[in-house]
Amino acid sequence: MENVLRLKLDVMWSRLDPPEKDRIASQLRLQIDTLRSLPTPGYFGCIGRRPFEESMFWTAPEDGVDDGTYSGPFDTELKLNDALVQKYLYNSGLHHKAQYYRRVLPLVLRDHGIVFSHGDLQRKNVILKENGEPVVIDWETAGWYPAYWEYALAMFACGSWEDDGHEYVPRILTEYPNEYAWFDMLRRELWS
Repeated sequence: MENVLRLKLDVMWSRLDPPEKDRIASQLRLQIDTLRSLPTPGYFGCIGRRPFEESMFWTAPEDGVDDGTYSGPFDTELKLNDALVQKYLYNSGLHHKAQYYRRVLPLVLRDHGIVFSHGDLQRKNVILKENGEPVVIDWETAGWYPAYWEYALAMFACGSWEDDGHEYVPRILTEYPNEYAWFDMLRRELWS
């Protein structure tokens, strides 16, 4: 176990030089591109047409309210966006802002392909093998997401922006800066 912890990418990152970071990013890009080549099942959700496990869709089990309204699966991106609005309303109770989101999300978060995604791609979920090869771990939120989701979540995971991690995200994933801005705002509002 000591070896694995020593080789976690979040721990090792500050010790790596730019060429080593580039090499790791390139290898991760190949892995992600392979995931993206999987044929879509035609829905947004977890494998087997199950609801999302991602925390943005979570509701308290004792509330007994999630019949798929919040967590899917969803047949269209429009229905996924509506679930995000419903979740915002569930968390905040702010009807007027929910109406704003209901109006604008279909304008800004639309026309994205359904792609297989890890669902939580960040440095803490990558370990380096003895030979330096990156291995992505912690697949519990994996599923079929809009193409922008993995990028937006990876950028969100850059957190306090204390290092150069954000510079390597676009080397691993296609950039979606506009979608990230909306995702960042929604995620902060859902969990603040």
